[in-house]
Amino acid sequence: FQKYYSFIKFKKVEFLFYGSLDRPNRKLFRKYKHKAIKHNGRITYKAAMQAILDADVLMTMDAVTDEDKAVFFPSMLLDYAHGGAPVLAVAQPDSPPSEWVNQQNGMLVPHHDISSLHQALDKCWNAWNSANDQFFAKRTAPAYYSARHQAAEYTRNIIEMMSGDGG
Repeated sequence: FQKYYSFIKFKKVEFLFYGSLDRPNRKLFRKYKHKAIKHNGRITYKAAMQAILDADVLMTMDAVTDEDKAVFFPSMLLDYAHGGAPVLAVAQPDSPPSEWVNQQNGMLVPHHDISSLHQALDKCWNAWNSANDQFFAKRTAPAYYSARHQAAEYTRNIIEMMSGDGG
């Protein structure tokens, strides 16, 4: 974020983080303390959904870096789908989050690819600086990503497993 400090000092950019932090990440926030980079801790679901709706760009970091283990779809992305804003996802290229990001107005950054992260942040900044409303337009995600559809899918999977039809 060093490159963006000049934008931050003019209050044009703000990075908001939510959720619990482990010790190494708490250390990072203390080390790189800046008034425009804020960790707001854990918040209620209602507050999280409001933050998602208010965001210009959403970011998610998939913790799984091993492609063989990257088989789950983070539930946070279902909430992000409801918000409709562009998503910057740090994830493996063939992971479920990457598939979703590629279908939506999103940007995928592979783990440890700092150059791609800079490019994605530049893309966001340039769109904001040039008042590119189309880039920031809220989009409706396909019905597949709705909470109702996902709940029905999980229920079907559980029933299949319980009945012995799940393999």
